[in-house]
Amino acid sequence: MKHLCVWLLLFSIGIMQAHAQKILTLNKNGPVKRIRYQEKEQISFKLKGEKIVHTGWIGSLTDSTFLLNDLMPVRVSDITMVIDYEKGRGFRFLHKLALAAGIMYYGIGTANRIIFREEPVFEKRFVITSAALIAGSFAFKPFTVRKYRINKYRYLKVLDVTIE
Repeated sequence: MKHLCVWLLLFSIGIMQAHAQKILTLNKNGPVKRIRYQEKEQISFKLKGEKIVHTGWIGSLTDSTFLLNDLMPVRVSDITMVIDYEKGRGFRFLHKLALAAGIMYYGIGTANRIIFREEPVFEKRFVITSAALIAGSFAFKPFTVRKYRINKYRYLKVLDVTIE
């Protein structure tokens, strides 16, 4: 009975190791040295000679290519820029918050003056304050997305993470 348990354990470990996993990595300088993209994860990038941004889900991943949305084969060496939308979540939140605050401040201030029949309805201080909030919200916009140009310091690589 012990031998059977040992053989079943070894067989099950062998089956688990037979599943190879490949990971597309963006190696770079900085405190976070590597960004990992696995199959079924979203990626955005630009290709050589193109100005449009391709966004989609990584399909099957081989040593030098992957399928985007299981339709478009993409060679890793053809990618010139990787765009990371996950980086600036805090700045994205501040951008939306300041934009909404500027619009709501102007709307509530104007509506309050209409309700109480005060003149002038569009007061200068509401316009200036809401314009400052809206302009401040657009100051956060460049920090919401991180773009990584592929060069000798930042490069893409496919790693085979099979434990044997």
